[in-house]
This record gives sequence, C-alpha cells and structure tokens, in this order.
Amino acid sequence: MKSKALSFESNLSQELIQYREDQHQFTNNSFSSSNIDELKLKVKKSDVIYLGDFHTFDQNIRNVVRILKVLLNSDNDCIVALEMIDAKYQFYIDTYLEGHLTDLEFLESIDYHDSWRFPWSHYKLIFELAKEHNIEIIGLNANGNLIERDKFAANTISKSMKQNPDTQHLVVYGELHITNNKIPQRVSKIVHNDNY
Repeated sequence: MKSKALSFESNLSQELIQYREDQHQFTNNSFSSSNIDELKLKVKKSDVIYLGDFHTFDQNIRNVVRILKVLLNSDNDCIVALEMIDAKYQFYIDTYLEGHLTDLEFLESIDYHDSWRFPWSHYKLIFELAKEHNIEIIGLNANGNLIERDKFAANTISKSMKQNPDTQHLVVYGELHITNNKIPQRVSKIVHNDNY
C-alpha cells in the first residue's frame, strides 16, 4: 500500500529525498523488543509521544486511538496535536469539538478536501474520542517547505507544553517528520533552552 502511494509522487525535491534518507537510516537502527505492557507504561510516563502518520493507512489511525485510550486510562491530562489541520483553523477545531459545527461545516471551514485530501473517516475517530473525553486538539500544519513546517510544528508543540506543563502531548505527524533529528529534536532544544 505504501509503495502504491509513493508511486503517485513525481519530481521529488532534494529536501524530501533527504527526509526519506533520514527516515530510512533511523528505521535501520537496532531496536529492542517490547511488549504491550511496557509500551503502555512508557506512554503513561512520557511528556510527549510522537506517532508517525502514514496518511493513507487507516490502521495507523486505529493505533493512534489505541495509544490515546492508554492516556485516557491514566490520571494525566492530554492534548492531541495533529498535522492534518492548519494551525490557522484553530478556532474551527475548538468550535467543532464544542459541538457547534456539523462534520460537513467543520470540513468546509478548514478547507479539508483541498488541503489534506486523505479520508476524513480515519481522523474522525480521534475527534470523536476527543469530544467524548473533553480533549483539546491543536492544529500543527502551516505553509512552507518541510523544514519551515517542522519548525512551526515544534514551536507550536513547545508553546503548548509551556502553557500546559502537567499535560501530556500526543503528536500525530507524518512519519518523515518525527525521526530523532526532526520535530522531536527541535522540541527538545526549545524545551531545554526555555528550562520548563
């Protein structure tokens, strides 16, 4: 499925090629095995959890929902940060979560079908859970090249972490952006430099 999705791309920028090489290098690292209980414990203890989003694969979002449910079963508050929505639409995200917009009104307000184009049914699961449990969702996307978008996302995540120091952040962003030297590294540097 991933190969088929990638086959539709053409004219790859040098920047995208480098992002893919970084991701390939990261996935070739040696990883230790873990079981579900160890994973749940790590998730519950983490300030920020990064989950790679392979946008066309619905099972990916089901895994996001599973991790979110682990957080809901802890005593910690949680904020979900999503690449799929431009940050400039935060008002509409909040309004939708408060129940003041229908799905159609929300999708039209955020220009979903032109800006994202991946199936809403995948991401709706996250929003339904957020509505049910009063979880805040923040948009992370912005215009710009890959590096500019990563910087914007890292700044947005870091700002939210500063404003909500006792709240876990679940970040769902494209898999190429969450290798160690991308968004996670930028967030870590900002948080370390600001000492919060």
